[in-house]
Amino acid sequence: MAIALDVMTAEKGYKIAVEGAKLAKKKYNIESILVGCEPVIKPYVDSRFPIEHATETIGMHERPTKALQRKNSTLMKCIELVLKGKADAFVEPGNTGATGAGARLNFKKFGHLKKTPILGMIPTEDPNKFNGLTDIGTNMDVNEKVLVQYAVLQSVYLEEIYKIKEPKIALLNVGVEDTKGGIVYEKAHEYLWELDKQGIISYAGNKEPYDIFNPEIDGFVCDGRTGNYILKSMEATEKYAKKIAKREFSKPINFILSLPGLLGMVLTYMGIKKATDSSNFSGAVVLGVDKVAVVTHGDADEKGIAEAIRRADFNSKQFKETFYILRSEHLLEMAHNSLFK
Repeated sequence: MAIALDVMTAEKGYKIAVEGAKLAKKKYNIESILVGCEPVIKPYVDSRFPIEHATETIGMHERPTKALQRKNSTLMKCIELVLKGKADAFVEPGNTGATGAGARLNFKKFGHLKKTPILGMIPTEDPNKFNGLTDIGTNMDVNEKVLVQYAVLQSVYLEEIYKIKEPKIALLNVGVEDTKGGIVYEKAHEYLWELDKQGIISYAGNKEPYDIFNPEIDGFVCDGRTGNYILKSMEATEKYAKKIAKREFSKPINFILSLPGLLGMVLTYMGIKKATDSSNFSGAVVLGVDKVAVVTHGDADEKGIAEAIRRADFNSKQFKETFYILRSEHLLEMAHNSLFK
C-alpha cells in the first residue's frame, strides 16, 4: 500500500513535495501516490510514482466547511483514496483546518468526541524523546469537555502508538495554580485530576510554556490557538537563533577570536541545528478518527515532506496492529460517563 500526498499545496512548490516523495522512497522505501495536476507533475517522476489527477486545490485562506464541498480538490482526492483502500493514509501540507474537518467528516469519528484535534511533535531536552502537543491549530474555541477529551486521546495515542507507559499529560496554562487560565481551563484542570484519581489518565497538572521541553512530561493539552502560537513561536525562534549565530560568527573579530576552538564551536552549532530542526518533527496526526491523516507545515522542505510520509506510514501500521482505536473509544466513554453524563 502507499501514502497519498497532496503535492500541489506545499508553500515551497510542488517540486519540493515531489522531491519529498522521492526521498521517502529512497530513504524509507515507502510508496507514495502523488495527488495533483497530472500534466504538471508527470515530467518530474517515473513509473514508480502513480499520479491521481485533481484539478483544484484548497487555499490557506478558505473556510474549511465551504472548501470541502469541492470534491475534485487535492485534499478530497487524498481522502477518497484512503476511503477506497487505495492508500493507507494521506499527507496534507496545506490548509490545516480543512484537513482536520475533512478527516472528521469523512472518516469514522470516535464516540462522544466533540472535536478532532491535531497532535504535533516537539523536541525535548532529551535528544531521544519528543513531547506531544494537542491541539496545534484545528479548534480555536473549546470548552472544558473538549480539553478533557484531548487529554484522553493523547494519552491513549502516546501509550499505544509510541509505547510510552502511563504517559504524563499536562494542561498547558499561564500558571501552575489551580485558579489559572480562566473558567474553561479551571474546570478542565479539575476534571483531569478526577480522571487521574480514576486511573483513566496520568495527569501532571497545570504546566507553563517553558515546561514544554521537559522530558519528564509526555504530552500537553491546549486549545488550537495556543498550540499554534507555541509551534510557530518555536519555529520563529529557531530561525532567529540561526540567523544571529551566523551574523555573529561572520564578524571578523569574532571569527579570529574563535579560531582556537573553531572545531568545537562548529560541532556545537551543528548539534544545536540538528536538535532544533523542525523537519525532524514534521507531520502532525489528526486524533479521534479511524484513519490516518497527517498535516505537515506548509513551508516544509523535501526532508520535512519525507518525514511526514514516514510518520503517516508508521501510524497507519500502528492503527492496525494496536488497540489504539478500541481503547480510545472505551476511555472516552468512561470519561463521559464519569464527568458529563
